[in-house]
Amino acid sequence: MSGLGLGLALGNGLSRAAAADVSSDIVAWGDSLTQGVGASAAAFSYPAVAAGLFSPPRDIVIRGNGGQGSQSIAIRQGGLPLLISVANNVIPAWEPAASPQFWGFDTGADGFIVQWTGTRTWANGALTGRKTSGAAWGGVGRAVSIATGKLVIVEFDLLAVDPGLGLQVGLLSGGSWGLASDRGYPTSPGHYKFSFVTNKVCDTLAIVGFATGVTGDFTLDNVSLTVFDAQVAVAVTARNNNILTSGGAYTGTTSGFVAGVEGTITTDASGNWTFHRESTGPDVPVPADALFTIAETAQLRPRIAWIWSGRNDYIASATVKANIAAMIASLGHTRFLVASVLNASGEGTGSSALDTITALNADLAGLYGRRFVDLRAALLANHNGSSGDLEDIAAGIPPRSLRSDNIHLSDAGYAVVAGVMQAATVARGW
Repeated sequence: MSGLGLGLALGNGLSRAAAADVSSDIVAWGDSLTQGVGASAAAFSYPAVAAGLFSPPRDIVIRGNGGQGSQSIAIRQGGLPLLISVANNVIPAWEPAASPQFWGFDTGADGFIVQWTGTRTWANGALTGRKTSGAAWGGVGRAVSIATGKLVIVEFDLLAVDPGLGLQVGLLSGGSWGLASDRGYPTSPGHYKFSFVTNKVCDTLAIVGFATGVTGDFTLDNVSLTVFDAQVAVAVTARNNNILTSGGAYTGTTSGFVAGVEGTITTDASGNWTFHRESTGPDVPVPADALFTIAETAQLRPRIAWIWSGRNDYIASATVKANIAAMIASLGHTRFLVASVLNASGEGTGSSALDTITALNADLAGLYGRRFVDLRAALLANHNGSSGDLEDIAAGIPPRSLRSDNIHLSDAGYAVVAGVMQAATVARGW
């Protein structure tokens, strides 16, 4: 689930194999500031910029959802539980008919062609796609024929991917994505599984690279696509937090397990949740307020964690601190950074908001010491000397040259944050 709403894409985009040992890869948790709201493009969000500052570049998964408070962020991260109830306290049985297809590339490209831009080559039992720098997407695609209302599961082995290049995986209809953001996002080698529920007739399976201005290759093997004729869906009647939000809209999905049943929760535009069963079997009783285990939490837990949380509920400082502490306790390692809360343009010197934020940041600094990163101070120190910036600095407000609005940052502001977070990570030897 992406910090950016994945709509149709039901998979979490990460291998469901057991989590690896603690790695040098990173996951950035947060709200709209982590998501990159205000940047001119997603490539200028602070985690995306920071990835390229490491040598060699590192894989950074961005998990920022606009408008979310620290509890929602902590639940998505796995520090706090997600509890749900389903209609009639049961997940109905599911024994679907399936139509599997498999492409192993042992003797050729198996019908995969260039999708949009780039090249497609076959060698040594694997398929390599290339995205060129002049387009937003480019890679490989294959004709399929899938009716609306079908559950589609796509799996493949990503053998290699060039640094700085991510993939987008999805189904196309008439040359366009099934929905605007319905795609999975693998960024490093591994086995991947994505699930989709089609809301229109789809004619192409697309696996393409994305990254503005980047040329890069990726190599695939063992691609499979399974279309199920029917899928069990059951209404979620209660939950302890609505994590499927971003920027004030109900959006996104989350995949995982409840009562031992694998599936994905989706939301409609009114915030109503539905659990889609993805594992076969008989009826399964589900008690009220059952634990829903989010699949990606175990996958992301071994990564270095960058936590930038609390802007949207800083007024409840004790809750923010408790939720951040829960996130850290769930990691099982000590490679994390906690970033300071920012104040907005109307929250300058003498305001109760700044007093509260200053006290909260002081508490976080005291709790986490060298793992606390004062992004607010870094932004204040990087003003451009203009009269407007100096006016902001005098009021204790991050300078306007680094902001796109009253709180969100510009490309220049996110670049400052990226540099500070990258430097803090390297300085700690991670």
